[in-house]
Amino acid sequence: MKETGRVIEINGNMAKVEVAQKEVCRECPSESFCRTATGGSRQIEAINRAGAKPGDTVEIEIGSGVIFAGAFLIYIVPVAALLVAGGLTQWFGGSQNLAIAVGISALGFSFFLIWVLGRKPGYFRKFIPVVKEVVK
Repeated sequence: MKETGRVIEINGNMAKVEVAQKEVCRECPSESFCRTATGGSRQIEAINRAGAKPGDTVEIEIGSGVIFAGAFLIYIVPVAALLVAGGLTQWFGGSQNLAIAVGISALGFSFFLIWVLGRKPGYFRKFIPVVKEVVK
């Protein structure tokens, strides 16, 4: 997925890029909420491989596979932890209340584990967008 935006700020090798909402946003049911919440634009932090400076118009890119992998990690893994832990608890003879408690605990632990891994420097670096080029 490619986006074009304007660099607002540079911090080390990271660039904060302001990106306007796209035409496809107009078809989304949440479009009015997003426009109200963001003022019609978003700010994205991206790795500045193109050497952009504040005020430059740039093209940023993030792979669609990376988007799906991130969504899988954030949404599917915790739900799977909930279902598997709860199901195994019941299968091994635990009560329904115990299965619910264990499932919710596994859900919380999976979110905690993702949070801990996310704070580890460079662990989720492949999920960060990249400034590919400065647009003239």
